[in-house]
Amino acid sequence: MSEIEEKKKRKSKRGGTKDGKGSKSKGYSLRDWFKGGGWVQVGGKYDGKPCAKQPGQKTKPYCRDPDDRAKMSKKEKDKRARKKRKEDPNPNRRGKAKNVSQGKKKRSEGMEISHQQIKTMIAEELQAVLDERRKKRVRRKRRKKRTRSKGKRDACYHKVKARYKVWPSAYASGALSKCRKVGAANWGNKSKKNESLQEDYEPHDMYDPETGKKVKTKVEKDHVDLAKKGYVHVDPKDIEKVLDDEGGASGMDPFLDELGKDMEDDILKALEKMPNVGKHKEGDYILDDDAEIRIMKEATYEDGSPVEESFGFYEALNEEDIIEAVYAGKTVKLNKPMRGDVKKFKVYVNSGKKDSKGRIKAKKVNFGHGGSSARRKGQKTMRIRRSNPKARRNFRKRHNCANPGPKTKARYWSCKKW
Repeated sequence: MSEIEEKKKRKSKRGGTKDGKGSKSKGYSLRDWFKGGGWVQVGGKYDGKPCAKQPGQKTKPYCRDPDDRAKMSKKEKDKRARKKRKEDPNPNRRGKAKNVSQGKKKRSEGMEISHQQIKTMIAEELQAVLDERRKKRVRRKRRKKRTRSKGKRDACYHKVKARYKVWPSAYASGALSKCRKVGAANWGNKSKKNESLQEDYEPHDMYDPETGKKVKTKVEKDHVDLAKKGYVHVDPKDIEKVLDDEGGASGMDPFLDELGKDMEDDILKALEKMPNVGKHKEGDYILDDDAEIRIMKEATYEDGSPVEESFGFYEALNEEDIIEAVYAGKTVKLNKPMRGDVKKFKVYVNSGKKDSKGRIKAKKVNFGHGGSSARRKGQKTMRIRRSNPKARRNFRKRHNCANPGPKTKARYWSCKKW
């Protein structure tokens, strides 16, 4: 036998005897397993050796049928051997053999989707989203249209407004509602003019803002005559109550909250004509209660707003206590609380010092929390509720008003106010 034939025989013997059947072949049995000496190791240093731990071998053998081994490349043999030793690392483990799967995971048939199918699915989803957005836009436009139609200035609006001299008013609103029911062409015809006016008119009270006098209007003519004289639909007492709750001064918001936003025009007319209410240069309306503020309609600031004079809050001040002093180069009166600029109120008091000319130096004390200026800035506001015995008692107890301290402190003047 030649040397080449001996090498082939040794090589064939090392890899086991092949019979043409692999482990996955049909009819493969235990008898086939033992043919040719059984399975052989695959991959690594002991590739082709019998499927048993060899002398000096420290790794776990990975064995396959000789026919299966012959179909693998060297790279695949080594890869499979590494996977086996990774998942079954202990070479001395005893017991049941551990099979390590070497095949690739098959994709589910249900997940096999072509690119064209994917494009179709994406297009359908996108179209569904666009359709939903379009429907939302249509619904939104319809809602806006309905909302607009409620307050629209249609033919009835112009026709009713031209008919009534006082606008807006309760009876004008009723006429507008009826006009929209019957149509602008059918409402207010000349033959039915008096009938329509009489039917729509509702008797109500009107007030003289200067005197507070209340008059009940029974027919439309009474309403028109009183409106010409300056009568309004707001009771001046209600306005005074709002001002009193706000501590004697207030912006427009509390009036609208209490009396209604639809009464804004009447509120402004009443505030302008009420003799005991004036407008501060900062925009607040001030109440003259003969104890704190006296409105002088004849005196005004440079911008035309009335000048207010401040008096003692809780008790009358003696003329001897009202002394002129100097503050920031200006002559001011001491112990006379007035509307504030930093806080709700301010007062000038004797600091106990004198300037180089021997004049008393005044100290400015700011006190009171909130007001209309604070409301505009979004800050917290507080009302002075002297008419509420419980609130007054709690405030005076909380601030120890039995011992209010010196006049140079804000607590002294706050306690005076309460």
